Amino acid sequence: MSEALRVSIPKPTEFSADGRSFVQYGMSPVKMASLRASLRKAKKGTRRNPIIKDGKEYVYSSDGRLIVLEHLNREAVAQRTLSVDTALTKEKVDRLKEFESRPVEPDDECPELTDEQIAEILNKAMLQKSRKG
Repeated sequence: MSEALRVSIPKPTEFSADGRSFVQYGMSPVKMASLRASLRKAKKGTRRNPIIKDGKEYVYSSDGRLIVLEHLNREAVAQRTLSVDTALTKEKVDRLKEFESRPVEPDDECPELTDEQIAEILNKAMLQKSRKG
């Protein structure tokens, strides 16, 4: 860290409230993030140095578009994933068979797709497939 930047970041103040410890720097989190971002040596818009706007992190995709950087909680994903060794109970199998026999009915939360939306999804899928292969 450069000496000028080290001087510009104030010393943290530690305090406790309701049995929890906190650290306060005496400056806005946005200014603190911008100061720390100026230290990074990675190119802007990469995973190591994302562009921060309105509290969201953005990175450049392989085709040059600016996209939101998503952070996955690997533990939560692992908890909600069934392995091939998972044995389903009789109740779960019956419930799946019940859903299999019911017709799909669009509702307010998941409306039916229009022909234009379906065509757009298919075009995007074909474009992605052509880029990979």
